[in-house]
Amino acid sequence: MTTRAIYAFIVIAAAIVFYLLLQQADNFFVWGGKILSFITPVIYGFVIAYLLNPLMRIFDNKVFPRLFKKMKPGTRRGLSILLTYLIALIVITLFLALILPQIIYSLIGIGSNVPSYLKSLQTLYYQITESMAGFQILEDSQSTQMIQMVFDYIMKAFESLLERLGDWLTRDFFNNVVAGATKFTSGVIDVILGTIISIYFL
Repeated sequence: MTTRAIYAFIVIAAAIVFYLLLQQADNFFVWGGKILSFITPVIYGFVIAYLLNPLMRIFDNKVFPRLFKKMKPGTRRGLSILLTYLIALIVITLFLALILPQIIYSLIGIGSNVPSYLKSLQTLYYQITESMAGFQILEDSQSTQMIQMVFDYIMKAFESLLERLGDWLTRDFFNNVVAGATKFTSGVIDVILGTIISIYFL
């Protein structure tokens, strides 16, 4: 009976805690976001250390013991970490130098070609409507009206998208740039702190 009473008390207490958490869900998520943002550098550091640990162990256990047999373990570990981060930095730099310009060039090309895409779509729309107008059978049919409604909807959707894009570029551009720069700076700081923490993990 005592065991059953303890189990019943635990179940009731857990239900009450769960109910209180549901009532305070907004505050719970707010505090959870703050805690997550606080420990983000630690998470980055753990991930970086986990990814670089195999390479560091190769230097620490295989390369330096064969090259320098009398080297102290602390010095060997420090040099292994230094070489590991140098290699990782070189790989990241090469990746950004090769891939990032291509991505930016592709995005600029897509953005500059949007007006021509819209013009081609409009031309296609006019060609289809003119060709359909030549068919006497389909002139007053429901299929013609449905196709025309679909193309009208597509054109209105593209026009609305362009209007929103123009509003974003003119009205909200500065705010978006400031917000993006703030997030980017915060992310860079988290990565730097995570890198420092990863050194201690290694």
